[in-house]
Amino acid sequence: MKNKAVFFDLYQTLIDIDAANEKSNTKLGFETIIAPYLQEKGASRTEALLVLSHYSDEVKAFYEKNNIKQYQHNFRTILMAVFDNYYKVTASNEEINDLIYEFRKISRGYLKIYNGVSNMLATMSRDYTLIVASHTQGVYSERELEDLGIRKYFKHCVYSSDIGYKKTANEFYQACLEIAGLEAKDCVMIGDNLSEDVSMAHQNGIHTIWIISPLTKDIYPATVEPDAQLPLELIKSLPDIVRKVWKSK
Repeated sequence: MKNKAVFFDLYQTLIDIDAANEKSNTKLGFETIIAPYLQEKGASRTEALLVLSHYSDEVKAFYEKNNIKQYQHNFRTILMAVFDNYYKVTASNEEINDLIYEFRKISRGYLKIYNGVSNMLATMSRDYTLIVASHTQGVYSERELEDLGIRKYFKHCVYSSDIGYKKTANEFYQACLEIAGLEAKDCVMIGDNLSEDVSMAHQNGIHTIWIISPLTKDIYPATVEPDAQLPLELIKSLPDIVRKVWKSK
């Protein structure tokens, strides 16, 4: 059994997506994927085009009951509730999962892994238990990892949508540690977000490595220094950095 675990953030750490156009792409995804599906199920075009509004109302209602800074809604669960409550439509698990992934392809824009990521993960998976630790919706991130050919390197995946907590909640990292079955000192969190991936992981006793991404390096504040940092373009060097982090402790 491997006695150390490495937690990985996904987006803007291992995977690049069109985050700059998320809002407009999400609207487009509802209009081109979700609404036509509802029309096929019998809804009028006018009724079907209200689906984004209904979905937004349900998400708002969720966060009126749950602290938005800590809790994470589940896209799949809320969308199915919208289908049932507003359209009387029931979809099979396979059907809803396929529909959501087609929506995701539109809403995310492009999808690609950064240079060097595949070889880096292959190398690290031989020595450590690799675990995804991502603020995302598991229903589509799981398939994206498969499509990119890197799901095989991760023993476990912790998605905020599935456990119900964001990375801004200690419960997120406690879940990661529980799934890893290791003490915090034997784990390291790697990500581009200084607040969620570094400060929060450190708060839970986990070692941290900050991936310096040009897209996010000036966005997130940090209250602690990471144990190490690495420019995104040098991510293939990550195995050496991880070894140095543990060697120095």
